[in-house]
Amino acid sequence: MIARTAAWYRRWYFAVALALFIFSPEVRRIVDWQTSVHKLSLFSALPLLGLLPALLLLAEWKDVGSFYRLVAAIWVGAFGVALFIGGVADSPLAATYDMLEFSTPLLFGFFLASAHDDLYVLFNRVAGTMLCFAVISDAYAIYQYVSPPPWDVFWVLNSGLVSTGVPEPFGLRAFGTLNSYATLAHYTALTMVVNLPRLRMTNWRSVIGYVPMVIALLITSDRTAWMAVTAGSTLYLVMSPRRKDALKALGLVALLCTALSATVLLSLNGSQEGASLLQSRLASLGEISDDTSFADRQRQTSGAWHEGISEPLGQGLGSIGVAANAGASSSTNTLDNGYLARFVELGVVGCAAYLVALVLAVVAVFRAYFMSLRAGDTLLCSILAGSFAVQVTMLGTDLSTDTHGGLLAIMFWFSLYVASQYLAHTSQAEAKTPAMPLRRTTSRAFGARG
Repeated sequence: MIARTAAWYRRWYFAVALALFIFSPEVRRIVDWQTSVHKLSLFSALPLLGLLPALLLLAEWKDVGSFYRLVAAIWVGAFGVALFIGGVADSPLAATYDMLEFSTPLLFGFFLASAHDDLYVLFNRVAGTMLCFAVISDAYAIYQYVSPPPWDVFWVLNSGLVSTGVPEPFGLRAFGTLNSYATLAHYTALTMVVNLPRLRMTNWRSVIGYVPMVIALLITSDRTAWMAVTAGSTLYLVMSPRRKDALKALGLVALLCTALSATVLLSLNGSQEGASLLQSRLASLGEISDDTSFADRQRQTSGAWHEGISEPLGQGLGSIGVAANAGASSSTNTLDNGYLARFVELGVVGCAAYLVALVLAVVAVFRAYFMSLRAGDTLLCSILAGSFAVQVTMLGTDLSTDTHGGLLAIMFWFSLYVASQYLAHTSQAEAKTPAMPLRRTTSRAFGARG
């Protein structure tokens, strides 16, 4: 019985935890539609609480790799100090929520270590689960864009999110089952980059899955996400030894999206209003000067910089973002720029530690990629090329949203775990000690022999 439960846990825990992140915001909107809008409710914390069972796996600390341990230690130290400051100065509840948002995703690495699978199987399972849930949320976003459900309309009207658009057909910046269009766009973009090593012509499920993701990215009108997926894909294609497989599959995805877009435009030919709204949405991708959210971001940046300078130790956790709604009033409640938000919350020293952790993660992934390239392992090299593309892409997207906390942070810790585990395996192999296997036989899951 215990062995069966452990096997179920290793196989399904991540899927359940990720499902809480993806679908609980939509469940919350339906509940709010029936009752009232709550800015910070149990549904907001439910996905983070879903990762807490991984605390039972802290014994796997030694198996996550030295780079993972180092980055996690710096991370917890920086946010731990800010937790104390925020709990004393503002609100313990808000500070605790923020701490959960930025610290629980790193527990994901302990779950991966407990699975004791080789990296090929592990990557295929985790990346495939991310892709599956992204397709579901993006398909719902397309429906939401064409015909917004009443609970989503109610939420938009009562949330005060002006940048979401008008809750009417073809007027909404779709957010799918997530809590904002930016989160949907960035999760979709990063999922596309993560899954590039799995994308090939013979994997028709992935090819078809990319179609609704591309369309969902389009209707969110999030420029940063588009730049992220473009930069990440380009970086992967330059670095990966299996670039031809991805290029062919991406060409087929582009062909399918073009055909589908042409069909939609033809069907809207009789609807002048629908066609004009769709065309204006496409044109808005290049109209930065008329973007109200872009103008708001510029104003926020100036104010946040002065606040950060005035308080070198930081305002503490809970002073920025969703959690700030549970605390005392603050002159700056939301910031799109993740770096500025960390500067305000963590202070000069804490923000410096945060940046060091990000750089160390990038260095670890690139080092693992270079070593796999030198070893001639084309399959694992492709996986690490995708992981490096994710790390670099997230450094850029943090300029417009918090990509290293909550749902999106899972991408960061997952790619770091893959690299850290490979480096640990390589160093142990060089020392001729037992290590976690990287079995070649499982490469068939990716349709290649290495």
